[in-house]
Amino acid sequence: MHRLTVIQTFHEKLLAGFSTLAASAIAYVGAILTEGEVRWVCITLAASLPMAMFCAVIVRAPSETMKVTLCRAGVAVMAGCLGTRELLLRWGGEGFEHDAIRLAGYAAGMTVVGMVVGYPLLLLSNKRGRDLAKGLLDRLAPKGGKDD
Repeated sequence: MHRLTVIQTFHEKLLAGFSTLAASAIAYVGAILTEGEVRWVCITLAASLPMAMFCAVIVRAPSETMKVTLCRAGVAVMAGCLGTRELLLRWGGEGFEHDAIRLAGYAAGMTVVGMVVGYPLLLLSNKRGRDLAKGLLDRLAPKGGKDD
């Protein structure tokens, strides 16, 4: 590997690591100082951010660019926050109101699921994104007719 590539990869990992630590620290403080809906978001973010970066480091192939890795991590964080919320609302989240550790564990698990599903989802959107968007717009757009 070329020396410049090694230095660039090191700087990318350093920047991603420090930004993840800073964002996680802010989320942890928010989880401690807030309550209600904001606390849910802070707890799931505090669990999802480091888990997504750990998974990104573990599953990153040498040929994979940092853009793809960070996109996968972004999809995983989204799944960790939003997916956990939906899952618990559908199955009853009353037991999670006062148990931050359990909520963080579910968020971390959903983040791993998001990381596993994220890469094929990115590939699908890259290959068939235009067709999927056209089909969605055709389905949502009003059918042609007279303007009233």
